[in-house]
This record gives sequence, C-alpha cells and structure tokens, in this order.
Amino acid sequence: MATYGRQLGLLTELLLELAEKQKSLSPEARTAFERIRGIRDQIALIKNEEAATLARDIEAQVDRLKRLDQVEWQRLLTTLGPLLNDDSA
Repeated sequence: MATYGRQLGLLTELLLELAEKQKSLSPEARTAFERIRGIRDQIALIKNEEAATLARDIEAQVDRLKRLDQVEWQRLLTTLGPLLNDDSA
C-alpha cells in the first residue's frame, strides 16, 4: 500500500505526463499545469536538501561517537558496514 504522499506523487506524474501530450491546453489548464509542475519541482528540491542534511548529520554523529567511545564505534561499524555496502537500494 502506498502512503498518501506517494499516491499524490504518482497522480501528479500521471497528470503532468498526460497534460504534456495534449496539443493545446486552455489558459486555465496551462496555468494549473505550470503550478503543479512547480510544486513537484519544489518538493523534489526539498527532499534532496533534506537527504543531504541527514547524511551530513549522520556523518557528524558517527565522527563524534568515534572520538567518544571506540567500543561503541566498532559495534556500530560492524552493524552498519553491511548496510552501507548493500547495493540493492
């Protein structure tokens, strides 16, 4: 089952693709099309920025753990190593 956000994303992509294939759109439809495309692009930008911030935060926390507690850092390295090397994502 898809989340509400995922459902909206799928519907948005479908709607945009169908609208792009139309030979002509009314001025109102063209305005709506441009707004929806802009919203989609803004959401993508926010998600990318959020992911980059999360990655930087994780790196900083892991670095801090390494300095504070070598035993816990080694445990974390053992646990996360296989996950970080997993190419199935």
